[in-house]
Amino acid sequence: MAHDASSRRRAKKEPVGDHFTIRELEGALARLGEASGEVKSRLIAHLFVRGEVDVDGITAAARDRLAAQGELFLEPPADPIAHRTYLQYLADEVEKGLLGAALATLHRSYVQDAIEFGARRMHAARLGTVLRRHGSFQATKEALAEFLDSPQETPIKLHPSEAVEIRVALIRTFLSEQLPFIEVARHHLRVSTFSKIFARMIGNASTVGRIGGKAAGMLLANGIGADLVRGISAGMRRSSGRISVVSRTDSEIYDGAIAREPSPPPTPASARPGAARSRDELRFAYPESWFLRSDVFDEFLEFNGLQDLHNQKYKTPDEIHDEYPDVQERFLSGQFPHHIFTQLRDLLEDIGEGPLILRSSSLLEDNLRMAFSGKYDSEFIANRGPTSQRLMSFLHALKLVYASTLGPDPLLYRRYRGVLDYHESMAVLIQRVVGRTYGRWFCPLIAGVGFSRNAYCWSKELRPEDGLLRVVMGLGTHAVDRVGDDYPRIVGLTKPTLRPQIGAAEIRRYSQRSVDAIDLETDEVVSVPFRELVRAAEEAGDDTTGLDLVLSVERGGMLRPLRGQVDVDVLDDAVITLERLLAKTRFPELLRELLGNLEEAYSSPVDIEFAIDPPIVYILQCRPLFHRESGEAVEVPEVDHGDVLFEAAQTVPNRVIDGIDRVVFVDPVAYERLAPDDKRATGRLVSQVNAALGAAKETFILMGPGRWGSRNLDLGVPVRYADIHHTRMLVEVAYEKGGVRPEASFGTHFFQDLVEADIVPLAILPGEAGHRLADERLRSAPNGIRQLVPDCSDALAAAVRVCRAADLDDAELPRTLRVVLDGESGRAMGYFG
Repeated sequence: MAHDASSRRRAKKEPVGDHFTIRELEGALARLGEASGEVKSRLIAHLFVRGEVDVDGITAAARDRLAAQGELFLEPPADPIAHRTYLQYLADEVEKGLLGAALATLHRSYVQDAIEFGARRMHAARLGTVLRRHGSFQATKEALAEFLDSPQETPIKLHPSEAVEIRVALIRTFLSEQLPFIEVARHHLRVSTFSKIFARMIGNASTVGRIGGKAAGMLLANGIGADLVRGISAGMRRSSGRISVVSRTDSEIYDGAIAREPSPPPTPASARPGAARSRDELRFAYPESWFLRSDVFDEFLEFNGLQDLHNQKYKTPDEIHDEYPDVQERFLSGQFPHHIFTQLRDLLEDIGEGPLILRSSSLLEDNLRMAFSGKYDSEFIANRGPTSQRLMSFLHALKLVYASTLGPDPLLYRRYRGVLDYHESMAVLIQRVVGRTYGRWFCPLIAGVGFSRNAYCWSKELRPEDGLLRVVMGLGTHAVDRVGDDYPRIVGLTKPTLRPQIGAAEIRRYSQRSVDAIDLETDEVVSVPFRELVRAAEEAGDDTTGLDLVLSVERGGMLRPLRGQVDVDVLDDAVITLERLLAKTRFPELLRELLGNLEEAYSSPVDIEFAIDPPIVYILQCRPLFHRESGEAVEVPEVDHGDVLFEAAQTVPNRVIDGIDRVVFVDPVAYERLAPDDKRATGRLVSQVNAALGAAKETFILMGPGRWGSRNLDLGVPVRYADIHHTRMLVEVAYEKGGVRPEASFGTHFFQDLVEADIVPLAILPGEAGHRLADERLRSAPNGIRQLVPDCSDALAAAVRVCRAADLDDAELPRTLRVVLDGESGRAMGYFG
């Protein structure tokens, strides 16, 4: 290894007089093992670099010392074996002479640096050996501690390649073996980061497991986010205006709040340190977190004899659906080995009370090729009461997360994506829930999801590459799942205050009305009217600071952001607009920069989940998004009115769907008349039709009342990805009802499933300019539902119509039903031609 230039300069300037002796050096080198050779070479090389070495004189002196030891060494022996021994002795004496000469010219500090470097090299070698041999977690933890305890702040550094090798081995062993992830993470995660992670890991000391995709993505995103904030502070910008993020391979990344003490109860803004500082001073972090490794899941299965459930993935979709409740019961009946049970009990004792979330973090999750968005369960718990009570609630939630690995959605998703044979394993990310108490409820002030690409540019002022947010008050579940007649705030990050709606009445109509929160008394996630939540906080004397970022008040037909503390007297006129957050803080700019830099780092569009407790933006999750680029430009043709089945005007990709065999139409009028149980059955019936047409290899599109996938039965068909994954297109027909249209699915997990599976999503808004639907033609065509599902009830047969394309066309000669989507004009048309 080349001699360090700064060390050479320092060695020349040091005063002579403080030197190592040979005996001191030999004692230090004896503790370094093989690394001692590196130190010797470095010290000797110093002589040659400075040109201050008399090799002939040192060799002659070495011969004289050998000769003085006995007749054997008076002259080189003739015997070959003895001659080799003589040469070895001579080499050792020459080396000792060279070291003596080096020590005479080198200051003690330089030699000490070289010895400390040797110690670091030794510990690096030991850590590398443990990782290469797949040593136990305990062995790896000890080797890592030794490496990090060895001197680091010395002028002589490990070669960058050695540091990268160790980082990669740690990433592969404990985070992810996906090569694209490793390529990104090795630039942003340091070896020291793993020491902090290890301190929060739960698992068997004698085995090794990973923390899963969700946890790994969160760590990486926060590292990149911290680099971004540092870049802003340093004034770094590229010509594009985006803040540059440099790989932090030689400096500590920001570790968020991983080792933070539990947050104290919120205090009024006036009493908070730095309360007078601007809210612009936002920063990124992640909540206090613990990591339940994937090997615990495997041990749980073995301990309870559940390995036979691995074959669930090879069963038919109907069998997977029907048997899943029994699978859940078997998991819930399982017990944890004593050493894991003890660790979890001790964890809850250390954590104390306060809401937690157990996030699924499977090995397949947040993959760069497939995101598994919303496929596995994550469970909130209130975590209140005695430790024994909290532990039972915790274990129940943990088993539900484990059982979700065998749910219909992930198994059918894996089958479709070609990873069914992969041995899936589930890690769990345990986190404190970001937020505060509002009476009996707990939630963050603000949360949401962000996308680095905006596929919903409702205005020409917006650009897809600048990203989009779905932001809500309360838990982010309200942003990723569509509920009730509520609407999240949709934010185009180039113009954060630009809205699709105009006027106070329309903004109020399309605003958020309820807040998702944890009910601390029932241990459930519930939707609470936001006015009720705020009043409860006021009555309980809880902290309500920050509501001015969220609420606006209607006065004289105008909406104006709330100023200062909330006054319960104005709540009836309040609307959740998030206007001050978007207009008066740097939040939109920071999120735009973060999403852009994450996309650049991942070489892929990404989405994130976040929660805000000003001034901290907590990055809860980051995953790469499958982004299907628009195809070659196409043009919607001019056709006769009678040849058009439907038409829409919105942001669409360039795409053509040809040769459509069937249209599955859930009649919005008939669906609205169904009883709740029949509406649930409609989702199951659609699933059966999807399976039957998929097995027959027929090309079909699905049409029906928006919002598909809604938790609210009155707003749309209750389906999940596994129920519709064979269709080529999903059309959400959003009829206006009571002056309000259901929100389409853009930005939800359900929407991402469609994009990833190349299912084209489309919203038709009958009555709006550029939108129409020939629904009477769909209602009058022969219905083939009973050919596919013979035992379908009359009520469901009236609601779910399976129409042959040929039966929808009144032309004498057979024609093809095709759909053309023109991204340039924003038009989509399904027509016969």
